Amino acid sequence: LESGARITNAHCGILAGFGDPTNPGFVGFDDVNFWVGGSVVAHNAAFENNVYDVVMHPGGWPAVVPYDPLEMDNYQGLTRFKDCTFRTTRELNDPALYPKAHVRLTDRDASAFMGCTFVNERTDIPSLTSAQLGHGVELFNSGFTVTTNLPYGTGTNTAPNVFRNLDHGVHSTTSNGNVYSIVSNCTFTDNVCAVFISGEAGLAITDNDIKLGRWSGITMDGDEDESFDDHQRGIFTTKSWGLAIQNNRLAASPDAPASAPTEGIVVGYTADHNDV
Repeated sequence: LESGARITNAHCGILAGFGDPTNPGFVGFDDVNFWVGGSVVAHNAAFENNVYDVVMHPGGWPAVVPYDPLEMDNYQGLTRFKDCTFRTTRELNDPALYPKAHVRLTDRDASAFMGCTFVNERTDIPSLTSAQLGHGVELFNSGFTVTTNLPYGTGTNTAPNVFRNLDHGVHSTTSNGNVYSIVSNCTFTDNVCAVFISGEAGLAITDNDIKLGRWSGITMDGDEDESFDDHQRGIFTTKSWGLAIQNNRLAASPDAPASAPTEGIVVGYTADHNDV
């Protein structure tokens, strides 16, 4: 997508792979096309008021994967989003529907998000449930990098990814543990959970600004939210090890009630690995 591209009011803005756009869940490989999804490269594109902005099913890996995904502009075949906006501004055209995830990736390698904004701007959030806020980036069995939009090694970080008023900003799960994730230099404000990671053997969550607690009291019915015991969380990992959780700045949201139950960093079930 070139600069200025805009996709609005869709069930699914982009579907890379087979599936029903009204319910674009991955249903497995077919016998003829083992890899069923292409890549998406977007710069300064806008997605607004969609149920899903981008859904990507498994795709063939590029011949060469860069050691650092921030060098990805020099490589073909890598999915990347740079300086894009993903927004929900109002009730969707079908009032029975709510945003599910701005971007959902399944079995993707070395995808990157740089300097993007994921936000729910509805003014009636207190009347919604956590699931109805939608996720920012939702990943399954996918390695990824979420960081600033500046090229690798250029110095000061000035354009972070921003996640605001979502159920989970980043929600990543894996069934095989064979992925590596980086969430760095991002701004998370007023999400039910900023970063949720499950099942990964190797991840870095560093140098992020996290404010939480604003939506205390909404019904918690999103992915895993019921197990939070009404707490809103900054960073949550489970069934994961090889952790680098460092230099993150966590605080109560200035709009949070004084009594809002929050938990900053929760690390559970590291198996036999003493990473804490």
